[in-house]
Amino acid sequence: PALEGVDALYLNFITGLEMDLETARGIRDRFSGPVYADLHALFAGISPEGFRFPRELPGLGSWLRAFPAVQVNEEEFNLFAPKGIDPWERAAAHLGPELRLIAVTLGPEGSGYVVGPGFLPDPFTWRQDANPPESQKRSLSGRVSSSGGSDSGDPTGCGDVWGATFFARLLSGDSLEEAMACANRNAGAAVGYRGARGLHLHLHLLDRRGP
Repeated sequence: PALEGVDALYLNFITGLEMDLETARGIRDRFSGPVYADLHALFAGISPEGFRFPRELPGLGSWLRAFPAVQVNEEEFNLFAPKGIDPWERAAAHLGPELRLIAVTLGPEGSGYVVGPGFLPDPFTWRQDANPPESQKRSLSGRVSSSGGSDSGDPTGCGDVWGATFFARLLSGDSLEEAMACANRNAGAAVGYRGARGLHLHLHLLDRRGP
């Protein structure tokens, strides 16, 4: 009932305790619209003293396949594979009918992506059966460089800005690279902005000015 009337769903794991895997699968099975999930805090364990620390995500493949599109940062992405194994290759191995897109934020370097065969940037196609031509029956990866932003400031929350911008731009009809470029720009601007109050207005003015 909570999803009734919802057109698209953006999930952000800020604590990692927002839902368990069974609930995530339930959303996948019961909600037919586009779903985009920032898995961020799922990769953070909790020590007995209450401190957070980076960890490999138990049941990584199951979590990835619970959503058609996911976002991680570079540190989390490197936890996809043991040391010495290319995480980009490991990420591509997880793609299929259930998972179409993995977006990776790379800090000042911009962002990257891995997409499955026949991927289309329109989020409303992600739940459809893909039947790409023979020439497109392979996974693709790429990067979109950052076009500026502040070199100093507080990066806290920039991944949230990035993900919200990226998903919104895809829903608005942007190509994958266009949406990533806009997300890079907004996240870069957020680094140099103090606090969250008024941030949406700051980013709106930036978007109106363009690159």
